[in-house]
Amino acid sequence: MSDGGAQHPPDASSAGDGLNGGMFWYVAPGQSAELVAAYREAVRQAGELAAAFGRAGLAGELVAVTAGVDAAGAPMVSAVLTWAGARRLAALLAAGDLPPELVPRQGRPPWAA
Repeated sequence: MSDGGAQHPPDASSAGDGLNGGMFWYVAPGQSAELVAAYREAVRQAGELAAAFGRAGLAGELVAVTAGVDAAGAPMVSAVLTWAGARRLAALLAAGDLPPELVPRQGRPPWAA
């Protein structure tokens, strides 16, 4: 973020306000657009990740792909596979037979945060 990567901690007072433990952010004026842009990027990355799992033949094993924003305001994507899917993914990793988007590399892949 343009503020040098400052943390945007969740509002601790919102935990028990009846909103099912939702997360609220305090951001400086003008930073909400950056937070929205980070979330949109996470949504885009989540779509790419889901499509890559499909190309790897794991679409039926994909339980969820979730987009979000981490405490630093960066895009965050996570995927949940079935146990059988995790084993198939491990086998694909061992064989090196993955779509380019799922190939592990140094640093974070474009869909991970």
